[in-house]
Amino acid sequence: AAERKIQNALANPLLLEALRMEQRCEVMEYAMAQMVGPFCDLARQIDSKRASGTQGRLKEIPGVLTADGAPRVDAVLEQLKTLLVCHPNDTITGIRPLLLTLQEPLEFYLTNGTVEDSEYQRARSLEDFILQLTILTKLCRMLRGGSTSTHTHTNPFQLDTKQKSVEIPNSVLKGVETFDPEMFGALFEDWYTLVKRQHQLTQPLEQGENHQTSTSFAELSETIRQGEVELGIAVAPQSSLKKWRERLEHLDDERVKRFEVLQECGRNICLREMNLVMNMFSPSKSLVLDFPEMSALGVFGNTLLGCGETLPIG
Repeated sequence: AAERKIQNALANPLLLEALRMEQRCEVMEYAMAQMVGPFCDLARQIDSKRASGTQGRLKEIPGVLTADGAPRVDAVLEQLKTLLVCHPNDTITGIRPLLLTLQEPLEFYLTNGTVEDSEYQRARSLEDFILQLTILTKLCRMLRGGSTSTHTHTNPFQLDTKQKSVEIPNSVLKGVETFDPEMFGALFEDWYTLVKRQHQLTQPLEQGENHQTSTSFAELSETIRQGEVELGIAVAPQSSLKKWRERLEHLDDERVKRFEVLQECGRNICLREMNLVMNMFSPSKSLVLDFPEMSALGVFGNTLLGCGETLPIG
């Protein structure tokens, strides 16, 4: 019965659709990571030069990088240097932090404007990011003496200080030059469409397409968890079950003692502060305790305010 319960939950059509979309998202994320990876290496090369004592931003290059645009390119480099880190001693991060950053205008404008405004700002954010990567591509072509530049004798990664220019490995420059802005934009839009659909699937619905009550992912997860527990108990050895029983009994005894302490404290407070005798009853063993969110007002703060009482400060 437990195994059948798990199989039925895993066969849920909405869950299967969400898993298929997640697989497609992973493929797109990998493709975008391959495109952005060289830029991340470039950002770390520039950051290492700054860490070694060359403090400053990229210099202005007429026709390619304006004085106003240099800080924006620096900001993108600062963001990229922490992505796709593969060294054992560093935090390994994927490309999702970048993709979520490109979505941030959507969340902001959903609370401050219309959906059309949010979509417009998200598209602007993506367009601006691709523009900065395109500028970096041009700078790398200049450094390798490409035909698109008239500044073949200038290192475009000369920082705005008196220190030497940043030396970029040729392999990084070649990787940056292969960037396809149209392909990256198309991949992101497809990925974003799937993410929105996944978000819709995770929302609890009262009725499905066939006017049948649909199950939320949280309920499916709980069903699978309970089924796995039942299945684990069924195949567990007698010694393990005995240890688990002893542990549950210990937790139950601890719960009773905690309730007795709470009962005594509650009675004393109610009798002292409000001259009331409060009776408390222990909850059922099978009841899952769900504690309410607390605030500075405490347990009785809202009630006292509603009665017009003045609350003490501190």
